[in-house]
Amino acid sequence: MILIATPMTEEAKKSLEAAAPGQEIRYKSVKEVTAEDVKEAEIIFGNVPAALLAGAQKLKLLQLFSAGFDNYMDAQVPEGCAICSAVGGYGLTVSEYAVTALMCLNRKFQLYVRNQEQNLWHHEGAVKSVWGSTILVLGAGSIGGDAAKVFKAMGAYVIGTKRSTQDKPEWLDELHTLAEIDTLLPRADAVLIALPANPDTYRLFDRSRLLRMKEDAYLVNVGRGNIIDCEALAQVLQERPLMGACLDVTDPEPLPADHPLWGLKNAVITPHAAGGFFLPETQRRVTEIGIQNIKNCLAGLPLRNRVNG
Repeated sequence: MILIATPMTEEAKKSLEAAAPGQEIRYKSVKEVTAEDVKEAEIIFGNVPAALLAGAQKLKLLQLFSAGFDNYMDAQVPEGCAICSAVGGYGLTVSEYAVTALMCLNRKFQLYVRNQEQNLWHHEGAVKSVWGSTILVLGAGSIGGDAAKVFKAMGAYVIGTKRSTQDKPEWLDELHTLAEIDTLLPRADAVLIALPANPDTYRLFDRSRLLRMKEDAYLVNVGRGNIIDCEALAQVLQERPLMGACLDVTDPEPLPADHPLWGLKNAVITPHAAGGFFLPETQRRVTEIGIQNIKNCLAGLPLRNRVNG
């Protein structure tokens, strides 16, 4: 039985059914999924509650609809069950968000929106350009890499980090590992965080590291909320009014209504809206990854984006 717990268009359902002829397919929302559904499934496409997986003794493939998979690394799945992410499906939408965020900070849109709310016609002074700036992309993979390409095309000097410094892509001027972050931060006019959550990235940006940035640098986070100490960020942004930050992810999440970041003019907060299926093309790409992996699983072929061995 194949359990589909992710939104699917009618066209996608036809593609899936053609890729898995003769298979029982159940379509449910994540909220509708029961322990019995999970227990009977041999393939699951969707981010079902990790706690239910302990009973999934038949499971051969858990295909997530998210690029992140940290919530499932301790999940109890049968030996040999593959867990696969949807890395590659979100590069377009999240990278466009990242580029938009930096452009808005550069042009002080966050200040002009506040002025508009007060019917105030007032210039906010000098602005910045991506052209000629140095941009540090922490995590130059699918998402960070797509953003880096745009920054490079716009005339920026782009520095990226990856796990390995072999095979530097042409759209990066420099490639380093994350271990070099302390020497890279003081050079950057803007920093884009597109890193996953893991022990090495938890609270990577504490107060001391935030203070290593330029006093007028901009910080954009589309990775994971706990990479930044949000309390420390709020303090630093108050001390450095020329610095700015745009966060699509926070710690905690949702960000409490009384958190000081909400009231800062140099902070922009969005409710984890960079990804998701808000852009229809994202849903198409993620669905395509999932259907191909289901097809490969049934045929005994290698899987894309396996994260557990």
